[in-house]
Amino acid sequence: MKLIEALNEINSRDNYEDLMTIYSKREWNEDSETIIVLQPEDGNIEPIDGHSYFLEVFIVKEWLEELSEKEVSKATCDRIIQYAINDA
Repeated sequence: MKLIEALNEINSRDNYEDLMTIYSKREWNEDSETIIVLQPEDGNIEPIDGHSYFLEVFIVKEWLEELSEKEVSKATCDRIIQYAINDA
């Protein structure tokens, strides 16, 4: 799935646990191929099948709750990407 699709999935469903992690192929943009997996118990964030660590699901949930968007916009996706690059 694309990164923006993953963010919308997280935004619209409760079936993504906080202990899950988002991995996306670089260069990150809304169309980056993305997977969501259970966070490794050892905290390892090594790439998975060419996908780099992006953010934990609980962080994205916090962002999306604050923004209160029904659907994640490209602008919001870009803001989350910038957070992942600069602050995570």
